[in-house]
Amino acid sequence: MKEIVDHLKRLLLSDWNDVNFVIGTNPNDLIEIKFDIESTDTAHGLNAYMNTLMNSNEIINAFNLRKVTQFWPLQEGNCIYYMIAPPWKKLYVVSCIRYFHVLIFLFF
Repeated sequence: MKEIVDHLKRLLLSDWNDVNFVIGTNPNDLIEIKFDIESTDTAHGLNAYMNTLMNSNEIINAFNLRKVTQFWPLQEGNCIYYMIAPPWKKLYVVSCIRYFHVLIFLFF
């Protein structure tokens, strides 16, 4: 996992050297990339870059990495998160309706 994270970090630094970001793994064995919105020119450009990266990078394809669509992208405050799953991590499809009902219940 460290090799994958190191590769992604080098790649992002080469393409986005003027943007503040943090990359690492979380307790759920997902690769988490957090970008500071204020240091990016446009969030749409960042999202397009990340989608292209996931679809065309040979290392990402070699490691069979996948987007975690629930967190692709996730914006919280001044940060945009992208989560990537390794092939051994099982992802479950969560019903959007159930998810929104839980959110409504928690916040109202």
